[in-house]
Amino acid sequence: MDTPSVFRAFVVAGELDLNRKAERGQIPKKYTWEEALMLNGEHLSEVLGRTCSENESLYVFSFGSVVMVNLSLEDDQKVFSHLKTLDNRVNQKDIKHYYDKYELLIGGSEMELTDKYVSVPVYHLFQAELIATVLAKSVALKKIEEQQADIMDKVEPLIDKLERGRLRISDKKIANATAHIARCEYNSTAYIMILDKPDI
Repeated sequence: MDTPSVFRAFVVAGELDLNRKAERGQIPKKYTWEEALMLNGEHLSEVLGRTCSENESLYVFSFGSVVMVNLSLEDDQKVFSHLKTLDNRVNQKDIKHYYDKYELLIGGSEMELTDKYVSVPVYHLFQAELIATVLAKSVALKKIEEQQADIMDKVEPLIDKLERGRLRISDKKIANATAHIARCEYNSTAYIMILDKPDI
């Protein structure tokens, strides 16, 4: 069996401007919000300050997730620092909190799919992109789930008061709670496109 490809996903921000990175890296492509920016070869070498092998890559998603493929732990800080220079919304404090890992094994006799790895007989390029996309959405969703739990903790006392008929709640409090709920729902369904199948 060939050496596995190790995918590590992080949430680095709520949103990232991929076109800004593409312009600075002289990548002649305009990215839409549903596309990932994939860096490898020369472009990845510029970020890491070293020569990269052909099996190393970095996927950057507009919804704030990054997926590193076969990069070392020493490369993490270089990637995060580089992204911070492109977008000051990158929050290095929470990066390690929203994290997941997955492996792609090649060379088995038949496909085997688990929560930790997938084993395939033959490698196809789309497999890496598909794993990166699913992993990126997974860690982004984990962050949103935690935000939803916080929102529900804050909204629960308001709901209790409304159920008991106590209507002395300020319009500002109700509007604020409604805005938080709507923002969280928008982030999960519209921005991360959690209900959409990836084009790949």
